[in-house]
Amino acid sequence: MYYTKICFNNSSFAFAQNYRPPSNPEAAFLSDFSDLLEILSSFTSSVFISGDFNIHVDRPSNFYTVKLLELLHSFNLHQLVSFPTHVHGHTLDLFICAQDSKLLSDCIPVSVGFSDQSAVLCRIATVDPRVRPEKFPRSLRNFKLFNLVQFCKDVRS
Repeated sequence: MYYTKICFNNSSFAFAQNYRPPSNPEAAFLSDFSDLLEILSSFTSSVFISGDFNIHVDRPSNFYTVKLLELLHSFNLHQLVSFPTHVHGHTLDLFICAQDSKLLSDCIPVSVGFSDQSAVLCRIATVDPRVRPEKFPRSLRNFKLFNLVQFCKDVRS
């Protein structure tokens, strides 16, 4: 997961991009995603998260779908995609923002041709283009997988 903070005048926005490979267990992902949401919520009022979550949100009784939606609700967020994004009819690609956000219009699917998934296009309300944004690139690492022994060997070499 990667995120960037952008400031315009007196407003700040956080944009995060996510990809959860199917091989990454849902429980571990939701724990890491919760950590990301805590970070994002601490420094901005407008959060936008998009990406391939590989969780079938079109199956409301799925355990991990319920957990993801509960997590979003706890941060006053919701996901806007209400159409299938995968060729097999599932909604795996999401666009998430604050429940009270007035900055977005509806999301639409965009076929990219080379993938089994559609891209998701959402329009963000116009912001004054004369103001240059200040960008803060950030990366989130999973420190639960940190190997101290290997790190020490790398520093020595």
